[in-house]
Amino acid sequence: FEAVFVRSRKAQAMVVAGRIPVDFLSSVKMHRVASVVLRRLLARYESLSRVDLCHLLDNVLLEDFREEKHCHDLVLNNALVQDITVYCRVSTRSVADPVTSEAVS
Repeated sequence: FEAVFVRSRKAQAMVVAGRIPVDFLSSVKMHRVASVVLRRLLARYESLSRVDLCHLLDNVLLEDFREEKHCHDLVLNNALVQDITVYCRVSTRSVADPVTSEAVS
């Protein structure tokens, strides 16, 4: 299936749509297109559950893909990562410091 994934936009779209488990990307991480698909998945960060977003960030991006040069070029150096960082900080602000968030309200 690896060879199909690399050439087939339909197979790539199936990962983004959730019809193929996201963990499949780890088996094709050496291919540049896997980073493109990972970036597409991460671009949906606002609509993902916290569990899914954390899994994508912790397991897929920071564990499985961190050594891949194309991941640095296509994902980590993309402005999307800054957007996700801000989103995570803002969305967890009340969890991190309930006293501060009550004073602001």
